[in-house]
Amino acid sequence: VHVARLFTIKQQNLDYWHGRDFEPTGSPPNVSYTMLAPLDGFLSVFDHIATQEKTDGPYTIFNETFSWYYHIDPLRVSVSQLHDVITQVSSLQSQLNQQYSGAAGQDAFYSALTNPPAYPYVVAAQPISQLFTEPGIPGKLEQYQSRMQLVTIPVFLISLQILALILFFVGMMTGLIVERESDTIALLRSRGASRRQVFTTLFTQCVGLAFIAVIIGVPLALLIVPIVARNLLPSTVQDALTVVTAHPLQATQSTISYVVIVVLVVLLTMSFSLIRAARMDVLATRRSASRSSRFPLWQRLRLDVFAGVIALVAYLVSLYLTSVKTALSQTAQALIVTPLSLIAPFFLVIGGLLLFLRYF
Repeated sequence: VHVARLFTIKQQNLDYWHGRDFEPTGSPPNVSYTMLAPLDGFLSVFDHIATQEKTDGPYTIFNETFSWYYHIDPLRVSVSQLHDVITQVSSLQSQLNQQYSGAAGQDAFYSALTNPPAYPYVVAAQPISQLFTEPGIPGKLEQYQSRMQLVTIPVFLISLQILALILFFVGMMTGLIVERESDTIALLRSRGASRRQVFTTLFTQCVGLAFIAVIIGVPLALLIVPIVARNLLPSTVQDALTVVTAHPLQATQSTISYVVIVVLVVLLTMSFSLIRAARMDVLATRRSASRSSRFPLWQRLRLDVFAGVIALVAYLVSLYLTSVKTALSQTAQALIVTPLSLIAPFFLVIGGLLLFLRYF
């Protein structure tokens, strides 16, 4: 044996070395040392013994433990591949259990003369991983998948609220554009301009505004999201921000589908408003001005009162469920309490906004 060097294991690194500190044990004259050997050199010794003794493989009567580690590179795995990864991990666990099922429950000590182990000379095997599923305890990937399914409803509600706000601001912006150009539209229609020409002119302006919003909004989102998330997320989970900060190009590509959907919804909403505005001419404008004022549909249906009632009921129910949340499971809290907590403020804002528009 050629001793290459001596080293000391720090206390914080004991878990990596399975609790071994490599310090000598025992007292003179019997002192034992733990040695660290390279894998190739260690296996070559056993190969030499096997060749010298003309056997298929040597083994020892002492308890020797070999640890093999398989690492997963999370950067190569995306959320869309989660189900496939869970299936592969489950298949690996089943394969290991079937291959070493006979050795898992055996005694770790064998007599070299009476009961030698068979090839591959494994006395006991115990696959251990937080990704593996134990009886009554799902693996980390299954837990993550279940959590993802639970947060689908809150994410959907938040996305729906954001989409509603986008439609509201788009409708308001389109209304301002049409109101500002209403006299011009009526004059152009009266002088022979077709509806298509008027619609194309206004729609081109809206497309230009949408294009500018996309060019500015996507890079701005990459800057704002880390800033806001650092103030909202606990310090223990802020490493999740590296998905955005370390890979900005991939983060931008993942938002392209959402950007396209929002742009299409915006353009569709604008189209309906512009088609209605393109029908106006001078006579229609004068008739509309001389016609007696009529309350809009949302006032006749009293949608502001309806939204306020929904907000009040949702708030009271969520307040009650929050007070008794200790009696509810985490699944019930995620499926009931969280959606109600998100619905209440949304309808409260809508009701307050409509109430403001009713009187002002």
